[in-house]
Amino acid sequence: MKITATGIIIVFLLAFTAHTAYLIWNPDLPIPPDTIRHYDSIAGNMLAGKGYINIDGDTDCAVGPGYPLFLYSIYSVFGRDFIVVRFIQGIMHALSALCAVFLAWFTFKRWDRAFLAGSIVAVYPTLIYASNLMLSETLFQFLFCVFVLLLIAAIQRENSFLFLSSGFVLALATYTRSTSILFPLAVGLYILISKRLNKKIIFNYLLFCFTFFMLMSPWTLRNYLVTGKFIPTGIKGGFNFALGSSLEYLKPEVDARPLLSQDIKKCSDDGIIKREGKSEVAFDKYLWRLGWYNYKAAWLQNPTDVFRLLLYKAVRFWYATTSGLHQRLIFFIQIPFLFVAILGFIAAIRRKQCPNEIWLGALVIVYFWGLFTLMFPLARYSLPTIPFLAVFVSAFIRK
Repeated sequence: MKITATGIIIVFLLAFTAHTAYLIWNPDLPIPPDTIRHYDSIAGNMLAGKGYINIDGDTDCAVGPGYPLFLYSIYSVFGRDFIVVRFIQGIMHALSALCAVFLAWFTFKRWDRAFLAGSIVAVYPTLIYASNLMLSETLFQFLFCVFVLLLIAAIQRENSFLFLSSGFVLALATYTRSTSILFPLAVGLYILISKRLNKKIIFNYLLFCFTFFMLMSPWTLRNYLVTGKFIPTGIKGGFNFALGSSLEYLKPEVDARPLLSQDIKKCSDDGIIKREGKSEVAFDKYLWRLGWYNYKAAWLQNPTDVFRLLLYKAVRFWYATTSGLHQRLIFFIQIPFLFVAILGFIAAIRRKQCPNEIWLGALVIVYFWGLFTLMFPLARYSLPTIPFLAVFVSAFIRK
């Protein structure tokens, strides 16, 4: 059964209508603190000709340039209009739903499954909510899905230009959110397992990596010139790693940031961890060391505490919010969906309907799930996995 233009239009309109309905229902959604401090202020300062400057008037090294440039391009045409930003993110949400259609099609070569996967993404509540937030998740999810589609096509056709294109798009995604910076290693693992190695596939993989790292290098060089340190994209990793390094920070009733600040002061005052300088880069490095200190202390006290922490974070990845609001609602959306997706994945394997592409989807899910289990888990960090989980859910449709 072939993909139909009518079906594509239905999925797109379904996603865009769902997004727009939420936009109309809640037009005054608060602007997140990260956007105020970094993304929006950087875009506004660039528009004013001041350069890549955050709200404090400092040259920003905390976030990559992807989302600030996205906002800058919108502000340049429409002015600083948040409704327009949300409207355009609605289009990206709809395009991500179409990406899910093609991901399922490339995996199973069946239109009914492709249509179901796209429809799930189109109306998935957390994706609709995220597309109305002025944060980088929707842009990142769209770019990452496009990257995976290009990668699948590149591997299937052994086409060098498609490998180059996939490296280019992955770099754009990584500029938006640095979480995908290690994914070239995952791609290498996937190719090693799924393909018989020959000179052409090795050359194409190296071309993919070369394109990715060449596109990342200008920003890395810029950060080095600004800070004198090797920073591929941004320096927020230490904060997230430290926040996720102790169960005390993750308790539902606890505001983690003041507690983390107290521990930072205590470790500094007691000389447990010395802070090397007062710069933003030095503070990020300090937070990485604090995170490792917390893990080490937990391990020395009781190794099972570390496993309990990681297990708790693995579950928390699917439902937690920064504010602590709506966590129960998100839990009852995401956990059953994850469970059904796992059952769909198992069903596809039992029916021996497990092409290589289904393993690539599993690799994407494990990559993000594992990464944020080690770092600081929030439900919005799980959003890039939703289209791939939707593909697994579609496997329930029998022939």
